Amino acid sequence: MPHGEAISVGMVMAADLSEKRGYLKRKDTERIVKILNRLGLPTKVRLDKKKVLDALRKDKKRSGENINFVLLNDMGNAVVEEISIRELIQALNEIS
Repeated sequence: MPHGEAISVGMVMAADLSEKRGYLKRKDTERIVKILNRLGLPTKVRLDKKKVLDALRKDKKRSGENINFVLLNDMGNAVVEEISIRELIQALNEIS
């Protein structure tokens, strides 16, 4: 997968996680997805979950069972927060 497409999918995942945490409104998540779709970028992807888990175990942003992840607390306003690997895997399942 080209880097730009991976970023697109990551943006959707970040928006979904942000919405679930109450940082972003549903309409903002939908707007992000709509814009990415209009640009012809993917918003879902098929993943080899074993490879993803292996990569997460090696990620330099990981600390124990948590990982630093970019979330949105508003459109255009990103923050880095620690989330559980379990929460990240759940989000990956939703976009694949």
